[in-house]
Amino acid sequence: MSKVFANPDNGTDQVHALENVSLEVQAGEFFSIIGPSGCGKSTLFNIIGGLVGEYEGRVIVEGAAVTGTHPAIGMVFQEESTFPWRTVIENVAFPLEIIGVAKAERIERARHFVDLVGLNGFERRYPAELSGGMRQRVAICRALVTDPDILLMDEPFSALDAMTRDEMNDALLDIWDRYRKTGLFVTHSIREAVYLADRVVVMTSVPGRIKQIFPIKLPEARDRFAPEFTQYESDITRVVKEEVAKVRE
Repeated sequence: MSKVFANPDNGTDQVHALENVSLEVQAGEFFSIIGPSGCGKSTLFNIIGGLVGEYEGRVIVEGAAVTGTHPAIGMVFQEESTFPWRTVIENVAFPLEIIGVAKAERIERARHFVDLVGLNGFERRYPAELSGGMRQRVAICRALVTDPDILLMDEPFSALDAMTRDEMNDALLDIWDRYRKTGLFVTHSIREAVYLADRVVVMTSVPGRIKQIFPIKLPEARDRFAPEFTQYESDITRVVKEEVAKVRE
């Protein structure tokens, strides 16, 4: 797929955000996307999620073209997305409320996911009473509560400190081990990409294209300090730095 935007500075020139990007992700696969700032990662995320239109190409889910938002796709964003006036349980249950699920059922389903991510005991708390990591757990629960086949995540842990980020990576892998959703994860962290993914896609500088795909052949129980892990980090860092250098030229 390709995507062109009008230049926001003058409204007439064109900005080529994506150019001839083609990806095939298998059911149950966890796919990380990484690249220089401004390379089109979030644009690709928004196109797949149905939030951006007027692009060249198609998004296909299980053989059918997808246009607009789709019930098979859940999304978690980088920005704070919890509703401050709703409690944890009410935030998680909100998508079920929108589609008309009865209150007792939606609270039961929401409670299941709240327990799953270790927020039991915080059901009646408001977002302002939670840490950043806890709020992102709420956002992930809210994306999962409708049982989507695909979960898109756009740098959901970028605002967290390093220790909390590692904890959230572990929590996400626990969820994946249990539900085996198909995942696309946008990140700036090479370490995070290697830790989570079955494959890591490195994108070029603008216009965003696929530069290289790295299959990550590591045990499911990953060790961030294992030589094989650090070798993947090193190899991907080298490729990303090549593209960052082009941006600075």
